[in-house]
Amino acid sequence: NVQLLLPGADREYIEIKRNNPKKILIWGYITPRYDFSMIESVALTFPEYTINIIGGIHKSISSTLYKLLDKYKNIVYSTPKNLDDIDLNNYFVCFAPYNLSEETKAISITNKSFQVFARGLAMVNHGMPNFIEKSFIANCKNIKEVHSAIQECREGQIKYQIELKSFVNSNQEQDRYNVIKKIF
Repeated sequence: NVQLLLPGADREYIEIKRNNPKKILIWGYITPRYDFSMIESVALTFPEYTINIIGGIHKSISSTLYKLLDKYKNIVYSTPKNLDDIDLNNYFVCFAPYNLSEETKAISITNKSFQVFARGLAMVNHGMPNFIEKSFIANCKNIKEVHSAIQECREGQIKYQIELKSFVNSNQEQDRYNVIKKIF
């Protein structure tokens, strides 16, 4: 019998007061695993939204990122920040655009996911086919699905909040400790 311990939330769910948010968040260490053509496609398809890329940059992709920044006014880069230092009232989704690889096939959830969920953001993923399935997580296989999921998150951001809150609040440190106690 196998018990899967998910990474867990860094805090309890907090409700963000969103009023017509128009930003897409890409948050984390930006590496060659990211699919920059996917980011570019979203920027082209949704010029009314700003894609904020916040995080450190792996030196091997810095020129790729800076080319996108020069080409698209709706793609903005900021140096690494804690989520609590970002005004999340302006965001409606977190976007994780990965290239499909053997490495990303093994990802069932990322550590940063719970941090994002705890702050009321849904997630749109690409390139992680084994990511857990929840109503507030869109696991996309292609660019058409990504575009559709981003639009759905924009239009339905409120409907995800009840399940997000329940999921986050049932995946706290104490919950992990209780599971481990049962195992031993």
